[in-house]
Amino acid sequence: MSIDEIESVIVGASAVATSVFSFLIWRANIQSAKAAKGAADAAEASAKISKLMLDAEEEKKQNLRDQIKRDILKQTSFIMNILNEMKESSMPSLTMIRLPEKINNVTNFELASYFTKEERQLIYYTVKKYESYRNDYFKDGKPNFKMDEKFTKDTEELLEKTKDVIIEFTDKIYVTSNIEIG
Repeated sequence: MSIDEIESVIVGASAVATSVFSFLIWRANIQSAKAAKGAADAAEASAKISKLMLDAEEEKKQNLRDQIKRDILKQTSFIMNILNEMKESSMPSLTMIRLPEKINNVTNFELASYFTKEERQLIYYTVKKYESYRNDYFKDGKPNFKMDEKFTKDTEELLEKTKDVIIEFTDKIYVTSNIEIG
C-alpha cells in the first residue's frame, strides 16, 4: 500500500469517526433537550401546586379573619346595646349587670396574624377601656357606681369605642332612598 492509499484510508476513517461522533453528540443534545423540557415542565407544575397551596392558605386565613370579626362584632354589639339601654334606664344597674365579665377571647397570635396594625390598636384600646370600666364600676361582680359626671362620661366613651369597632368591622352598607325629582 502506498502512502496515498494509506492517507486516503486515514482520511476516510477520520470522516467516518467524525460522522459517528457528530451523530452521538446530536443524540446526546436531543436527550439533553428532552431532559431540560421535562425539568421545565416539572418546575411549572410545582409552581402551579405552590400557587394553589398559597391560595388555599390565603382563603383559610380570610375565613378565620371573618369568623373572628363576627365574634368581635357580636360581643361589641351586645355591649353597645346594653350601654344604650343603660342610658335610657331609670335603674341602669339592673341593665349594667348583664355586661360580660370579660370580652375578646382573641389571642395575640390571632390579632397579629389576621388584623392590620390599626385594627389591632382599635381592638386593644377598646378591650382596655372595657376592662377599666369594669374595674371602676363593678365590685365583686356587681355594679357599684354613682350616677355622676365621671360615670356618664366613661359610659359614653366606652359606647363610642364600641361604635368605632362596629364601624371598622362592618362591611359597607349601601343605603338607597327613593327620592323623586320634580
